[in-house]
Amino acid sequence: MWNQLFALLVLLTILGPAECLQANLNALMKGTLEQISIQGITSPQQRPGQRPGVRPEVRPGIRPGNRVDINSIGNIAISGISKIDVTPKAPSRKVIETALKTATVKVRKDDRMEQSLRKFDTPDIQTEGFGPHLLTSLEAIEISENAQVVIETAKNAVEKLKIDKSQRRKVLEQIPDSVLNKIKKQTRCPFGAVQCDPTNKYRTADGSCNNVANPLWGKSHTPFERFIPSFYEDGLDDPRATDVFGDPLPLARDISVKVHTVSDSTTQMDDLSHFSMEFGQFVSHDIQMNALSKGRYLSNLNCCASPQRRNCFPIPLPTNDPFYSTFNRTCMNFVRALATTNLECELGPRQQLNMNTHYLDGSA
Repeated sequence: MWNQLFALLVLLTILGPAECLQANLNALMKGTLEQISIQGITSPQQRPGQRPGVRPEVRPGIRPGNRVDINSIGNIAISGISKIDVTPKAPSRKVIETALKTATVKVRKDDRMEQSLRKFDTPDIQTEGFGPHLLTSLEAIEISENAQVVIETAKNAVEKLKIDKSQRRKVLEQIPDSVLNKIKKQTRCPFGAVQCDPTNKYRTADGSCNNVANPLWGKSHTPFERFIPSFYEDGLDDPRATDVFGDPLPLARDISVKVHTVSDSTTQMDDLSHFSMEFGQFVSHDIQMNALSKGRYLSNLNCCASPQRRNCFPIPLPTNDPFYSTFNRTCMNFVRALATTNLECELGPRQQLNMNTHYLDGSA
């Protein structure tokens, strides 16, 4: 109960003048407090020159008429209180500049580590299950190298200010354009303005300028758009590791085994042929190709051999796995998608890059 009473006293201290605070404290000690007295603080304010009859300005917060109830277990309930935005302020220009310098140093250090760990990488011909789906273009690699600095800058800025991970994205959205423009210039934002020629007879191969009003819409090597916000463990970059209650997530392989159980039942679909699946695959591959992270010289990452690398997220295999246990395998290689910023190169969560045009144009 004392925690609730202390919180109420702090509230009264902030929102009430000295004489009101004394009255409220006396009432609280006597157990007769039913309504907070905050006259002169949140009462309606008549602006100079305001016409009679015009509704006066009311400041947000607890107002006269809000009822404060303290129940038998000490919980405080304030009825009629207006919503107060408690989002922390955006990082200052100085904080951002320092964060950018630190990020640049860290990314260079990570690059040197990648160089030293290249002995664990495998060339295409030696990579298990290698195919076109594992290819990543040089353009995508260059985009990601710049994006990594932007993402690290965002992480450094919010960690410096000790901003809770649930508020980090919202805080970064408040950074003024003047600061963002400097970041874009220093990190060479790859998604700049495109000059379109409306007299062109044919559409472009990379999808740019197909929408003259929005030249980058549908262009290859641009970020995917999200239907729902990202949910990273740190709010910006780290893969999710815990559920909403803070408990560790179950093993991905355990979920796959439980969902994809062996069954002898068959589903008869007389109105569909095998071509339906093939057409679905064509559509999927024509409009998207996720860029995968790579090692040095475009070699393939072996995350089971070097799990500490920045773009590795290997999947542990349970010892009783119905398939892999027969081969004594305890790890499944899993490489993270290549990092990028959003289309505006703003400070914010890690995004993913689509190397294909986003149009159904037969480019697969």
